[in-house]
Amino acid sequence: MLNRPSKGVSTSRTEPKDHSRISTLDFLLMMFGSMLAVYSAGESVAQPQVGWFFVRLVCFGCVVSYLVRQLAGKSKFIRIDGVLYALLAIYATFNVGGLNTLLPGEPFPRELQAAAYLSWMLTLGSFVAWRDGTLLFQAVPAMALFGLVGCYDTFRDVTFAFFGFLLCLATLFSRANGRDMLKLVIDSGYAGRADALNADRETIRQDQALYERVRQGPWRWIAGPEWALLTAFIVVLLSLLGAPVVQSTVQAATGGVKINLSPPPIRRAAAAAPVDQDLQLVGRGPNTGLTARPLYEVISKPHVDYLRIQIFAGWSGQGWRRATTSTLLDGAKYIRNPRRVQFGIRRVADTNNLPVPGEVQGWNDPSVIDQSRAGMFRSNAASITQFAGTSLIGRDSTVATNAVNDVNFGWAKDVSSISNDVAQLAQEAAAGASTDLDKAERIRDAIAARCRYNLKAAATPSGDDPVRYFLMDSKEGYCDVFASSMVQMARAVGLPARYVQGYLPDPVNTDATGTSVILERDYHAWAEILLDGKGWTVYDATIGATEVKGGERGSDTGDNIWAAGGILRRLIDAAIVAIATFVIGAFVYLQWQGRKPRSRRSEIDRAYADFQKSITKLSGRRRRPAATISEYIHETVPEPLWEEALKIGRQFEAALYRDGEPELALVTNLKADFSRWSSSVREFRRQSGWSRRVG
Repeated sequence: MLNRPSKGVSTSRTEPKDHSRISTLDFLLMMFGSMLAVYSAGESVAQPQVGWFFVRLVCFGCVVSYLVRQLAGKSKFIRIDGVLYALLAIYATFNVGGLNTLLPGEPFPRELQAAAYLSWMLTLGSFVAWRDGTLLFQAVPAMALFGLVGCYDTFRDVTFAFFGFLLCLATLFSRANGRDMLKLVIDSGYAGRADALNADRETIRQDQALYERVRQGPWRWIAGPEWALLTAFIVVLLSLLGAPVVQSTVQAATGGVKINLSPPPIRRAAAAAPVDQDLQLVGRGPNTGLTARPLYEVISKPHVDYLRIQIFAGWSGQGWRRATTSTLLDGAKYIRNPRRVQFGIRRVADTNNLPVPGEVQGWNDPSVIDQSRAGMFRSNAASITQFAGTSLIGRDSTVATNAVNDVNFGWAKDVSSISNDVAQLAQEAAAGASTDLDKAERIRDAIAARCRYNLKAAATPSGDDPVRYFLMDSKEGYCDVFASSMVQMARAVGLPARYVQGYLPDPVNTDATGTSVILERDYHAWAEILLDGKGWTVYDATIGATEVKGGERGSDTGDNIWAAGGILRRLIDAAIVAIATFVIGAFVYLQWQGRKPRSRRSEIDRAYADFQKSITKLSGRRRRPAATISEYIHETVPEPLWEEALKIGRQFEAALYRDGEPELALVTNLKADFSRWSSSVREFRRQSGWSRRVG
């Protein structure tokens, strides 16, 4: 539009750049900004595959829009993009349920349908974003989507995604603003006076020459995109600083609102989480299978921290063989004066295993529960997600000084596979203990003091015993080798012990009602020792152990590209730094450019602005937009100064509306005349006591 060359003007073989047209960069900016928004939506509902589904669809939609713009950019068809966008938004609103069936799984629960609608609106809108208006309107659902993701507070990297989105939006906005200003420049007649008198405004080429002339003339503060981009960059920085404050305020107001997420089946990795298997290997190296995905909601009254999944009995040399029904032997009968625990479990992930507190005595609906070997309780009904039951635990006030001495627990004292080095270390740690309780506590403290907790610890060398290697050589590991060491060292001094897998919820995820949200990264392993009067008692050797930075307990080590240290995360961090450096560098460059000697035309422009200011200050009346400088002088300047002001005004008109650079003599004369005018104004005020009129 408005890009035909003037009649009679020859064009070169190389076409000048047309700043009035949307370019490939504008579509790329819209595409990347939209992709960041929909990806964040998928992560916020613990469905990264859904986020990537939307990302691919947005990318395809932007390509379609770009092709439509290239093929039909000069036809009237291109103008219906706004109508099509509105129709697609309405369709997404009333058919969001049907659209969701196209997604992998069912990622958007009923409570989060707003996020689904906005994601589909953003995705479908990318197919019909052909002009500046629809390109920029994509920011509306994207901003709303980022707002929802921030309220959910389930995607920790949303700040980085929002930062990238704002930079894309700011750049796109500044470019669209420049195009709008060029159109206004032509409508105002400025471009016509600059190029050819009496020329048809629709024949004026909006090329680089006009673009530069606009930025040097009276439109420079409006048409230049650098200032819009710099302002947007400042807004981005302020948003990053203010986001934590806003988020904490919102969460304080919505603390009682629970959002139930339904993550996909858990992606397992080596020793990632409890799995129903005959042999559980330990010491297999960095744990890369733990993420912040919610698995269960559990409530227990009174509250119980350690939630058991399965029990292991015999050591194989590389790991633990799970217990069988004949070797489990309920420890509840050894609990004196037990406390009854009422518990409830709600599954929010595709897993049948159920974590339980203490010694389970019964289920409210036993028909939907199976108990497998290793003490694992499982649901046998896929459609049922809520379960309840009762269990027993020992009271804290109960004093248990000695272990249970029962021949039926011979398996729990088996030392046949324990390394001599480990057995000797256990004897040294327990030396001087007067009771079995004292032995257990000394061993636990010795392990915590000797070894460091590290989720990223290296694997045990092939052929070596993981417990011996952990205690004697590496002295670093996570819960599996800590618990295994506790069990073996306890057995080495005659204490019945077993290896247990389950979950230890983070207290941060437990609300005022006692309901704990269990995340995949809450997976834990610990030792249990059978004490007379308290039954199976938890001994967690990781408590008190020094944690290696970056490998702390509860760290999100999921093998996804957004995890700490992931390739994409590093690329985005580098991109943010690069963009910030570019913006700051551009600002410094522009400031430096401003200090260079001005052209004669820019000196005339500056002097003209100062002349208008002096008249406004003298009269108290601003120039009407439609008034020429001569009309402005007639209306406002008092009689003694009128003739001199009119002479200067006509010189400015002649200098401003002529082609090429003004002559040096004209610039010099104008400066001298303006200096005399300023002196005349001061003298007039002094002699007449002139006061500004209000107009």
